[in-house]
Amino acid sequence: MCGAYPPFFRFTDPYSIPTLIVTTLRQNWHLKSVVAREWGKGMGVSLNAHHLLVAGVVPLAIVIAAVAIVRGGEAGSLRAQAFAQQQQAAIDEAAPLDAAIDVHFDTLTRLRSQLSSLAVLPVAARQLSADDPTVNALFAVSPNGRIQVHGAQRPTALQIPDQELMTWLGGSATAYLSVPVQSNATGTPMIAIAVPWRDAPQQAGLIGLQIDLSDEPALRALTHPATHPGTKRCLHAGGQVLQINARTDGSVRLDPVSDCSPPAPAAAPWLDHLFPVGDVTAYVPLPHTGWMLERTTPAREAFAPFRAAQATLGIVALAILAISLGTAWWLFRLLMQPLRELQRLTALTEPGTRPPPATEITALTDAFRHSLIHLRRRVRLVTHACDHATQVAERATLTADLFPDLAGLIGPDRCFIHVNKPHEALFGKPASAIIGRPVHELWGHESFAEMEPFLTQALQGSAATFTMRHGPPRTARWLETTYQPVLTPETGDVRAVHFRVRDLTTERHNALRLQREVQTDALTGLLNRRGFNFRLERALARTSGDGGAITLMYVDLDRFKEVNDTYGHAVGDELLRTFAQRLTHAVRSNDALGRLGGDEFVILIEGDEAAYTDRVARAVLACAQLSFNLREHWVEIGASIGIASGRGGEKTVHQLSEEADAALYQAKRDGKNCFRRFRISAAA
Repeated sequence: MCGAYPPFFRFTDPYSIPTLIVTTLRQNWHLKSVVAREWGKGMGVSLNAHHLLVAGVVPLAIVIAAVAIVRGGEAGSLRAQAFAQQQQAAIDEAAPLDAAIDVHFDTLTRLRSQLSSLAVLPVAARQLSADDPTVNALFAVSPNGRIQVHGAQRPTALQIPDQELMTWLGGSATAYLSVPVQSNATGTPMIAIAVPWRDAPQQAGLIGLQIDLSDEPALRALTHPATHPGTKRCLHAGGQVLQINARTDGSVRLDPVSDCSPPAPAAAPWLDHLFPVGDVTAYVPLPHTGWMLERTTPAREAFAPFRAAQATLGIVALAILAISLGTAWWLFRLLMQPLRELQRLTALTEPGTRPPPATEITALTDAFRHSLIHLRRRVRLVTHACDHATQVAERATLTADLFPDLAGLIGPDRCFIHVNKPHEALFGKPASAIIGRPVHELWGHESFAEMEPFLTQALQGSAATFTMRHGPPRTARWLETTYQPVLTPETGDVRAVHFRVRDLTTERHNALRLQREVQTDALTGLLNRRGFNFRLERALARTSGDGGAITLMYVDLDRFKEVNDTYGHAVGDELLRTFAQRLTHAVRSNDALGRLGGDEFVILIEGDEAAYTDRVARAVLACAQLSFNLREHWVEIGASIGIASGRGGEKTVHQLSEEADAALYQAKRDGKNCFRRFRISAAA
């Protein structure tokens, strides 16, 4: 409880400051009159006057707050007006542009009604250019896609995509409008408009105008606005976004952009309401063209009236705040005058000072001073205890984190209370993410199923230690876990379980490796005598329970001593290794192979099926009879095999080995290079 208030701060504590003050007041009934007298001397006004002053200030503050709220509502109304103003401005700017395009369609419709043949197109083109400088060219398109273009001075290339032109010819609309494109000849923005036209009953085509938008008055007006110079305007036409900009000569250019109004920095809703940072964007469709005008005004221009109202409101708020603070400070000084007098008298009671006259204030001061002395002493003790507890906890945490094993505490609800650093390496999560989580979420349901009985035992008050395998088979870890209950001293109840998890994986691997080394023949890699006898004992013990049988084969190489004496021990060792490799292909995977020493090998077969045993024996003889190429020497040997069978409970390892050895010597007496089964008559 070092982070909470110490118990002596409670009102029920006989040494707490409020209790001491109340006790002293009860013992000094005349203190009220003394304080009232001192109050009157210090302030010069009555308590009723103070009440009247407070009663007058509070209504005044309420009225001022109401005025501020009204002003805030007006600011909100100005904000809405700013949005409406920008929308109306966008409508006013879009109307002339839409009307100008409509006028061009009207001109083209009149021309179609007056046009008798395509021969008069040049004259009509010159006339139109003279009447309207924005008309760049007059063109006609025949049904086969052939285009005739006539400009004011000379024919110009028509800027209409072939795909769009073919769509026009195959369509049934009464009027066509292209998307704005940059002219290859002049680099200025162009559009093409067209209407259907027939020069014969069976010949249908198009007649249209190519219009130069750079000199369009409606667009030029958008690039030289009277207000909001920072406003950006864009046309959305045919899937394109074209920003309207002015050239140095005053003409218009349309620049393709990906977004006309990039998003403003994100702000909290309440903050954006008071200090808007997002630009104001208005969208107005052009009904005659199918285009849309986007008008984006920066926040600093769109909300200029709103910010002016904010500035006025801020000045009023600051003035109200200053007046309120001044009034509160004055009232506070008046109300705290008796306590300042009490503080002055307390200072006079410090050691080395002259004590004041014996009055009620003096008695209160003495009680207050003594309570402060006790309070300081107890605060020092508690602070020292908290610091000491913090240092002990830090040292304990550091020791646990440096401990290589997993360690920590589990609560009665089976959730982690504390874990040390090694948990982060094993589970890949910080310790803070593990604390508070259930045990089964961290270890998984399969591992927790093994842990739960021992954890329940520890929560019931008994220590438990167990070993389990954790993780997938290929990367499994062997862990030894110890649970130790942590008891409450007063009641003996289990308040937590301390656990320690040791990783035994390396120890088990080392033990298995050592066991393999002890039971393995270093030359051939087969089982040695000790390993083979251990395997034989296990097989006999297993057959004594299930009633099965086993077969033991002793194999002795013929003429091995001649090879060893003729070519040396190195060639002899290589012969033994090669023969051992051949033996592994002559038996099943569950059969055991071993080398007892020298040129003696042994085979353990599960079962006593004669057909299989004979097949293995012949395969072993074949392995021995095949020539051996050893260090550029071809060597030929043979093998003699003795076979004995038995069951657990009937024969011991020693008996079965003697029977197989007797059968082996019978095979040698019969001419070697053969196998014999043990028979009692043969042994006799």
